[in-house]
Amino acid sequence: MAALKSMAIFCIGIGYFIYYLGWRWFYLRVVVRNKTARGKVHTKAYLALDATTQLYYEVIDICQGPENNKETLVLLHGGLTSITAWFSQLPFLARRYRVICLDLRGQGRSTLGDLPFSYRLFSTDVFRLMDQLQIQRFHIAGWSDGGNTGLIAALDHPERIKSLVTVGSNYHYSGLKKTVKKDISTVETFSHPIMARLLYSIESSHPARWPELVKRTLALWRDYPRLNESDLQKVETPTLNVMGEYDMVSRAHAENMSEYLPMGKLKIISGRGHSLLFTEPKLISKMISDFILENN
Repeated sequence: MAALKSMAIFCIGIGYFIYYLGWRWFYLRVVVRNKTARGKVHTKAYLALDATTQLYYEVIDICQGPENNKETLVLLHGGLTSITAWFSQLPFLARRYRVICLDLRGQGRSTLGDLPFSYRLFSTDVFRLMDQLQIQRFHIAGWSDGGNTGLIAALDHPERIKSLVTVGSNYHYSGLKKTVKKDISTVETFSHPIMARLLYSIESSHPARWPELVKRTLALWRDYPRLNESDLQKVETPTLNVMGEYDMVSRAHAENMSEYLPMGKLKIISGRGHSLLFTEPKLISKMISDFILENN
């Protein structure tokens, strides 16, 4: 039974990978390119963070409407993934908002650099990018590590974050379930995600540094984030916390997070786990868009 389950998960992963490649080719290369030719914008670029770190990002600005009236949405992916995690949501969201995607440092096409990972470091990177793009206020949607990063961003700079949607995120490392804590306790016990490893080998400019990326990421998951209830009470940003019923973050932790956030809401998706971006793509897209409309 376990072997069949593993095989099913692997086949689903391959299916998503093929789906992603098709989407990347058709949507970004055909649809977006055609709209770009009519005066719209699709930018791919790097921002130098320091001597050893380049942050890769994309700006997809194809939505209709006056330039000064567009809402900007920043999408932040989860750990050991990249911009590609949002491929199912991008077609829907890009029609409605100016979308900015970035690969968190060391992941996707961004280079690893020399600094240890922290969510505050990731948050600082986001603001440096937005300053570079001269965008003062924006919305954030973050999955897993991306949501953790968004929460830190909203705590540190509430005046700049108009709304925040977190998907499968936690405010303290203790919120992870026991089985997850055991899995990430050492590199030896960690079950490497096959598809993440495959995409990294394709996207990264230094694919041989995957073991180092995993080591830094596991250290991050084991010891961070470290927010407490008092910190949550200081977050002034309207926040929607979306969780799967069988998420890797405990339900009690998610409920606590939403209770202490002054403008927090919680939505539990029945029968689903941590991979809501892939298992409920349309629902997640609509929830993000609806929450932005509520908080313009």
